[in-house]
Amino acid sequence: MEISRVELFCDDRKVGIVLRLLAGIALETPKVTPVINAKKKNNQLVEKIPRGDDIAMFAAYLKQHKLNEVNSTIGREYCHSIGKPPERYNYLFDKARRAGLLRKTGKGTHSKWVVK
Repeated sequence: MEISRVELFCDDRKVGIVLRLLAGIALETPKVTPVINAKKKNNQLVEKIPRGDDIAMFAAYLKQHKLNEVNSTIGREYCHSIGKPPERYNYLFDKARRAGLLRKTGKGTHSKWVVK
């Protein structure tokens, strides 16, 4: 018996349909992974922001959601949405501060980060 591996990209709204169509055919349950940094251009997938540029992706997120300040909850949600551990938000905020994107105000549980 010959076995082949098939990889494909589809719209989030069509994932359920694709999985149901493969239900009786696939040898294993297909793995579904969200693609966070892609856009469709001329019938091809291209990166929205160059790979590995966390600060540019975070800046685009802040601009898209029109955020003037962020806190730990928003940081955790953002990290989770891009497939990183939610606890990584503190490192992301510090990296954004060093890049001049954020400024910390307040102390302790009342602290927040202001977008410059």
